[in-house]
Amino acid sequence: MRHPGETETAIAVCIDRCRVRQMRHVGVAAERHLLVPVGCAQSVAAGAHAIALAGNVALTLWPGPGVSVLALTLVGLGYGLVSGLTAAAVAVYWRRALYGRMASRIYLAWCAAAIILPITAGRLFDLTQGYGVAILIAAGGNALGILVALGLPRAKAPLQSTAAGSTVPAKPIADG
Repeated sequence: MRHPGETETAIAVCIDRCRVRQMRHVGVAAERHLLVPVGCAQSVAAGAHAIALAGNVALTLWPGPGVSVLALTLVGLGYGLVSGLTAAAVAVYWRRALYGRMASRIYLAWCAAAIILPITAGRLFDLTQGYGVAILIAAGGNALGILVALGLPRAKAPLQSTAAGSTVPAKPIADG
């Protein structure tokens, strides 16, 4: 005999596993291969949140197992891009000496969210007998993320010395 919510819980666990796996692969690929030119971190971050928001909206409008795979792939892709972009954004907004401190604080916040948010979503499911409220909250977080990303200051290119003693904007260098 099936208990109420058993199927939904199994789907949520599978989706969460796919999201984490997708986030890990996309984030690593973005950190290694995505060159974010100075000044466009805002648009990349806003685009990543928009991708995740599209997934949340799709799951809200058409809940079901078929749409959930595509929707949560979009959510995982968006979150993975944000995770991968974080390393580049820290390098753009903070000087080299603060890179480790700032990056570790941001990634520690991601770890805290990875612990707290699934528990919160589970509690919301217990209270509402569905994941609709949790998905709407996630969509709201993505909408807020778009606004915050678009509000980030445009960073200027760091200056590098030339042989003549003048300074010119440095070109971003990709680590291979």
